[in-house]
Amino acid sequence: VKLAGDLAGTADLPTVPGLANKANKGDLYINVKDYGAIGDGTADDTAAILAAIAVVQPLSRKPAIYFPAGNYKTTSPLPFFNGLALVGTVPTDEFGFNTQIVNSTTDMFYYTAKVTGAKLVGISFRGNTSCTTKFINNPVDAAQTIFWTKIYDCGFNFFNKTTITLTGTVLTHCYFNNAMYGGFEFKGSDNIITENFFAVAGASASSYSAV
Repeated sequence: VKLAGDLAGTADLPTVPGLANKANKGDLYINVKDYGAIGDGTADDTAAILAAIAVVQPLSRKPAIYFPAGNYKTTSPLPFFNGLALVGTVPTDEFGFNTQIVNSTTDMFYYTAKVTGAKLVGISFRGNTSCTTKFINNPVDAAQTIFWTKIYDCGFNFFNKTTITLTGTVLTHCYFNNAMYGGFEFKGSDNIITENFFAVAGASASSYSAV
């Protein structure tokens, strides 16, 4: 290898600090399509998403799971756990999400113990138009708290009343639309909940509470 000004090609390559510790694909994120997800709104992507989750869940430093633009159909609840990060594409406007995860038959997520440090970014989540399912549910203890989680630029459509206890969580630039029986109820303390759009079918916007 020749460097500029080294016509003989004998000079050593420059040393780049930290090069031996560079991040590879998989260190920072994994692509859900690498695990078989289709994202066409027809194929059932549950198994593929669960396969990607199974890769990151046991890791101490969890890479984000990236969802390219598409409509991902799921038919069973997805686990919500410490450090889970689901990232979609950048929305084009308030309702113009390029990445959507749909579950019209069961709750979208479940968790059985407190969750810390999760992240949801750039994804629209959709239940069914009858609003018979919840966005997230804890079948063991509904009072369990979600700590230090970040939720940015997400959409939540067609869910039944979902009560979530949050602490130290940031929820911003999201919209909540077409929910029944009060929609989302946020409890807890030390949260930053700002610049969100709330609308609800069958109840007034005041049915939402945020602390």
